[in-house]
Amino acid sequence: AIELAHVIGVAEPRVAILAAVETVNPHMPSTLDAAALCKMADRGQITGGLLDGPLAFDNAVSPEAARVKGIRSQVAGRADVLVVPDLESGNMLAKQLEYLGGANSAGIVMGARVPVVLTSRADSRQTRLASCAIAVMLAQPARAWSCHGRGMNLNPFSLAGKKGLILGDRRSVVKGKSVRERVDLGGRRIIKKKNGRHVTHAFSLSHGS
Repeated sequence: AIELAHVIGVAEPRVAILAAVETVNPHMPSTLDAAALCKMADRGQITGGLLDGPLAFDNAVSPEAARVKGIRSQVAGRADVLVVPDLESGNMLAKQLEYLGGANSAGIVMGARVPVVLTSRADSRQTRLASCAIAVMLAQPARAWSCHGRGMNLNPFSLAGKKGLILGDRRSVVKGKSVRERVDLGGRRIIKKKNGRHVTHAFSLSHGS
């Protein structure tokens, strides 16, 4: 999860380890797991992000709930990543965020040798395309970061109609004129001119391009 956050541009993600309560209880395994993960982070066994847990969902995402419960941490109320205790709770949380909260979603399995796209049969075209975009960014992080370094605004949920999914966009100057420049999943540079025509060029996103 921390690796994914880095790829999409979160330099130091705040990671909340969720449980039903925010205190360690020996009779609740999820709280023990959360405490163990936080101790591993303290010892440098987990790096790249700020971990805290156990945290209940409300005080992980709501600064007010964290304040009322007297929880002081860099993560509580400001979490970028939510780590759930098991597959069932994660599935329910993701679908609640999507269907009740209007969140955009993408399905990626982490930890394998290559990113694995995993979507629901009910998922939209946007979700499927966003999943593919994130998989590309994970498989070729140097390429994605090089794109970001060129002033691109990376957004795997940004669609461009019939052109498919656009990985990034920016304003550029071509022959003295300001144009909008976009980069798609195939690494092509698409420049939209004033007359509305799209001109497609090969464009390398690798380092040193």
